[in-house]
Amino acid sequence: MSTPPHAPGSQIGGLPYITPARRSPTGVSSRVSPSDPHFIEPLEGDGDVEAMFHKLKMLVRGMKRTTVREDAPDRFAFAVGGRLPRFPDICHCEVARTAPGASGGQIHFKFEAQRGVWDLGRNRRRAEILRIQLRS
Repeated sequence: MSTPPHAPGSQIGGLPYITPARRSPTGVSSRVSPSDPHFIEPLEGDGDVEAMFHKLKMLVRGMKRTTVREDAPDRFAFAVGGRLPRFPDICHCEVARTAPGASGGQIHFKFEAQRGVWDLGRNRRRAEILRIQLRS
């Protein structure tokens, strides 16, 4: 697995690179140990990871109550407003290539509620729904 070229938590474009989810039930991340309960699988870009990342961006832009916060070639972040507007979920996505200039790689995710102590599993479900849509 490739790691970002910057230290976890470093600021690029006002948003941090993907870091592990907080130790609360409101988040999931592909940048934690697979034994961690917050772990979700990164999405394998078997062929063209760039095309898959582009498709992810298009899917997100079509989601209700979604605001794009960062759109860079290798990073994408968006906020999803819940039914209660003061409880947004922030989602970070990042491409990790198998080698510089390679077409294969992974898309890493971090989905996390900004407030509250429990999200009823909503962020894990959102990650899995995006995964299914990207594979179809």
